[in-house]
Amino acid sequence: TIALKEELALCNEYIALNKIRFGEALKFDTNITVNMENFTVPYFSILSLIENAIKHNIFTIETPLYITVSADDNYLELINNKQVKFVLEDSNKTGLKNLNERYKLLNIEEIAVKETATQFSVKIALIKK
Repeated sequence: TIALKEELALCNEYIALNKIRFGEALKFDTNITVNMENFTVPYFSILSLIENAIKHNIFTIETPLYITVSADDNYLELINNKQVKFVLEDSNKTGLKNLNERYKLLNIEEIAVKETATQFSVKIALIKK
């Protein structure tokens, strides 16, 4: 696992690189209400969720992709608006399956995925140090 603070620092760097590519078409916000020093997550867990949101959605300045990461004392949730890219093959959701398997290996509850017509969210358990 990696400290929540360190994982979010990696995510901010990844977003900064993607902002160079996508500019104002990509919006990112965090709402973390916990002491990040007290929690860990599996390596690249949040980063892979952000990467999936960018990979599976189409977005422009007129219709930006909004990604929000929030956390409370038990869970971290990543939410993005859905503007799904047209692709010939459906996603096999390998990234989500891999993340879920990592949580199982750590004996932690499975991730929770919720999808509506307009929004996609993934909730992962925070691991107390």
